[in-house]
Amino acid sequence: MKKKTIIIILIIVILLVILGIILYNNTRVGAVKGPFEVATVWSAEIVRTEPSGDTLNFDADGMPDYLKLARQGFEKGMQDAKGDLDIREVLIGDNGDVQPYTRKISETFSQNDILMTVGTMSDETTMYTSMETNFFKIPMLIPFANGNLSPDGADSDYSVRLTPTSKKYGAFFNTLFTNSLSDFLNTYVFNGKALPVVGNGVSVFFRDNFHGNETAVIITQEMLDNGYDVQSYTPFSMGGLTGAVQTAWNSDPDGLTNSNAVIIIEEDGASLEGMEDILKAWKDRGLSPQFFLVGYEPIEIPQAVLEADNVFFVQQHVDMSSCPAGIENRVEAMGYAAGQIMCRALQNAVQKQSPEPSGVNRWFQTEESKNEVHREYIDSFRSNVLSALIAMDDVIPCYGQVNFDADPDDRVVLELVRYTGRNQYVPVETGVFINSVIEKNRAYYGLE
Repeated sequence: MKKKTIIIILIIVILLVILGIILYNNTRVGAVKGPFEVATVWSAEIVRTEPSGDTLNFDADGMPDYLKLARQGFEKGMQDAKGDLDIREVLIGDNGDVQPYTRKISETFSQNDILMTVGTMSDETTMYTSMETNFFKIPMLIPFANGNLSPDGADSDYSVRLTPTSKKYGAFFNTLFTNSLSDFLNTYVFNGKALPVVGNGVSVFFRDNFHGNETAVIITQEMLDNGYDVQSYTPFSMGGLTGAVQTAWNSDPDGLTNSNAVIIIEEDGASLEGMEDILKAWKDRGLSPQFFLVGYEPIEIPQAVLEADNVFFVQQHVDMSSCPAGIENRVEAMGYAAGQIMCRALQNAVQKQSPEPSGVNRWFQTEESKNEVHREYIDSFRSNVLSALIAMDDVIPCYGQVNFDADPDDRVVLELVRYTGRNQYVPVETGVFINSVIEKNRAYYGLE
């Protein structure tokens, strides 16, 4: 009997030891483990759509080089920076109408533990995606689309951008079309005489979407305030620039003839398709205004553009010299920087993130309580990712210094360039148009 009692006691002790080990393993604080889910949005062909994300075809026929290069750069940047992070990328295709797209991203954010979003390629989908990420409190990095696409800097905003705002473009054109021109002419060219200024006519063509309209308004207002004569102000639809130019020539030939500068504001990443015909429309009339192009990424450049000395691009400065070997294009460089920044933000957030509660503490919780605890954990993680982004003060390869805590208009540097070949361009002085107007007035009034 005594032996039997000892055996029972031993069994109880062993069970208690096992139970203790189980309790210890299930209550101790562990490391934050992946996979860490991130959503990325691309204008690629959608093969299949599921709650866990889209299957996209980045090799489809007709896929723009702009998209391919952006994707390649992002993948390389992510691979070079993620280290031992276990990242699960949730792909989202932004093709199609706005309503189905908005519904899809809302469902994707609801059904997945997305910690951060990167994208998108177009202005409109960036704006709608930013609205959804703000609602779900998911940090969003905007590496491609321009313009005022989200309330950057607002207390409720979860988006940070690598790109210029419409206000930034307006400020840059204020330097290209300075308000000191009339004073300079009157003082140094006209010898104190108040003569009418010639050669300061400008025409503006802009993509008829949110970004195009806003940027055109800001740029045009700057020029009007500075005393320039806006001859034509013309919107155009997707693929409709050439037609809009032809219509403008038919309806207002005098206005375009008197325009010594033509500003074209396109969708971000636009190609130069049709630009030869547009240049020809002025050249055939014996005219050679200066063209200032906004929103273009000239990957394939028509020979007529390369040969022209009057076609200039306003673009974001990208630190190509700091890119790793193999990245030679600006779009690919921006994608690379985005992949780097995303991974660095996740790595910094993981260091500060407390592990999700687990173990014996959750054994007796209801399913609803468990879901609530998990949701609080994801919300906390997202908050740490946003904090990591805002606090980031790093030099990023292919981009340069980032400081998302600064005003968005202080983060980006714009430059005026002329392209001389594929991925080859030279800087141009911002006084190029002012100097041409000065020379025209000297010649017109015989003051040379």
